[in-house]
Amino acid sequence: MFPRWVAGAPLTIEPVDKGEAFLMVATNAFNYETLGEIAFDLVREMVRTCDCHALTYSDLDEAVAALDTLGGAADA
Repeated sequence: MFPRWVAGAPLTIEPVDKGEAFLMVATNAFNYETLGEIAFDLVREMVRTCDCHALTYSDLDEAVAALDTLGGAADA
């Protein structure tokens, strides 16, 4: 889940392409370059096995409720 707060925005949860998700995770991992191939393999495996979504929200309570619902659906 890639959250983004935007003032006044309606809650949206949209799929993110696996390649884009890989780049977003790798770019924001503080030790990605230090770990090199190990980091690449770990990020690749994580992105491969997870659903990737972008969450845009302005109301934190609404976002938390939506994530709770989404997480509950995955457990069912």
